[in-house]
Amino acid sequence: MKKITKFFVTACVGLTVLGAASGCNRYVGDYTYAQKSFIESGSGEIVSLSIDYENAAIEVKFDPSATAVSVSYPQMQTKSGKELSEVTVRETANALTIEEDTDVIFKLGVGINTPEAKISVVLPATRTYALDLSVDNGAITFLGDSAALSSLTIDTDNGAIALSATEVNVAGRVEMTTDNGAISVGKLTASALMIETDVGAVSASELFAPEVTVSVDVGEIDVTLAGKKEEWSVVAETNVGESNISTNVDTARPYKLTLSTDVGGIKANFLG
Repeated sequence: MKKITKFFVTACVGLTVLGAASGCNRYVGDYTYAQKSFIESGSGEIVSLSIDYENAAIEVKFDPSATAVSVSYPQMQTKSGKELSEVTVRETANALTIEEDTDVIFKLGVGINTPEAKISVVLPATRTYALDLSVDNGAITFLGDSAALSSLTIDTDNGAIALSATEVNVAGRVEMTTDNGAISVGKLTASALMIETDVGAVSASELFAPEVTVSVDVGEIDVTLAGKKEEWSVVAETNVGESNISTNVDTARPYKLTLSTDVGGIKANFLG
């Protein structure tokens, strides 16, 4: 995430309040979004997608009828049409990168409009993708019947994460993190799985990876794992809350499960 940018924004906000921010490219007032679009050129099949945005929800749909990758994305601007952000779209033979770089923007006063921004991604379901999706503010959602991925990284500072696709199969590692938001997952298979939220519940209807880690600061954990309970070496920890599963570390077992929350209950079920 853009930690340096955040620091710079904070510094400019403070300087402006003091009337000393002559070096900051700043805008105070209402803004809106102009929706732009990208369609795969056909020079090669895109199988790697990276999105790094400051303020936008991301919706990814795996569509069996789609023949090309397409993305609809917002660009911040004033009501008069002056662009307040720079969106860079780079397409190579097999990869697509979309990055947003906003001017140092903040809004002072009460009642200033804050419109919603949304990125809509449509991916042909016949391909296997490496996805890296990152936003400062915004939810991230997957839709569709099934998805095949080589790797998956999802990160939002402020927003929920929902893998609502019927089934997501990832050959490599999955990492899903949010500072503030719930994480919900349907059926997900991976080589390794890490789910983390500071504030929010985590729920999953069917997870499988040789190593599964779910970490929450404040929130409930309710997950269902593939396989038999006896196949999992378990670490389950909660400081405030109840758990239906106890720590049972056994290195001879083929799978490893770690569930931890500071404040919240833990519920783990097994399908085997």
